[in-house]
Amino acid sequence: MNVKPGQLAMFRPGYENAGRVVRVVEEDREPLLQMVKQTLWWSCEALQHIRRFKGFGNTEQPPFPPGSMVPVPDSALMPLHDGDGEDEILRIAGKPVQRDETLTPRRQVEHAR
Repeated sequence: MNVKPGQLAMFRPGYENAGRVVRVVEEDREPLLQMVKQTLWWSCEALQHIRRFKGFGNTEQPPFPPGSMVPVPDSALMPLHDGDGEDEILRIAGKPVQRDETLTPRRQVEHAR
């Protein structure tokens, strides 16, 4: 499971609508989705315009305006942290190092110039 209900998530690079943001609402329990794809799907609120994409059964879905509910497979989503939890970019790039701002005697002289 890549995401949880309540999280902001975006479509992964390589998927249609890559970078588009949705809010995960709940597990989509549509029996046909679960049976046909045999994978976890989410009902998500579109926070941006979602362009047409291939849904289950490779049928083309209509575009979804912001505020509409979109069925999205778990594999297409990655979480965006909007509060608690570690920022994904900081995990990948490394956390910034806290610098000691106290001035040594030499730096005090340089700073005074």
